[in-house]
Amino acid sequence: MGGTALVAAGTAGLALAPSFPFAVAVAAVAGLAAGPAFAALFAVRQQWSPAGLRGQIFTTGASLKIGAYAIGAALAGPTLAGVGPRGAVAATAAAELFAVLTGLAASRTPGAARRPDPDQARRTTSTDPREATR
Repeated sequence: MGGTALVAAGTAGLALAPSFPFAVAVAAVAGLAAGPAFAALFAVRQQWSPAGLRGQIFTTGASLKIGAYAIGAALAGPTLAGVGPRGAVAATAAAELFAVLTGLAASRTPGAARRPDPDQARRTTSTDPREATR
C-alpha cells in the first residue's frame, strides 16, 4: 500500500503544482512509485490465488479496473464543471487516500487474511480446471 500512498501524494502534489514543469516532475515521481505498486499487486494476487482459479481472478481484477475507469470517466466531467481542474485532481487524490486508508483498516481487522502456507496450497489446490467449477 506504500506505492499507492505515494501515488496519492503525487496526485495531491499535482493539484498544488505552481507551474507546469513542477507538475511534470511530480507526475514523474508518482509514476516511479506506481510501477512497483503495480508489480506488487500482481505478485500478491498470484500468491494468494488458488492455482486453478488464477485465470478467473486475474480476469475479474482486470474487468473491475476497466469498469472503475469507466465510472471515473463518467464522473470526471461533472466534477470538472463543479470544482475545476485543480479541484478534480484533489478529489482524485482524496479517493486514492481513501483507498489506502480502507486497505490499511481492512488489513488490521481481526480475522484479516494471513499469509498463505505454500505447502498447504499445493496439497489442497487442484490444477484440474474441472475442479475450479465444483
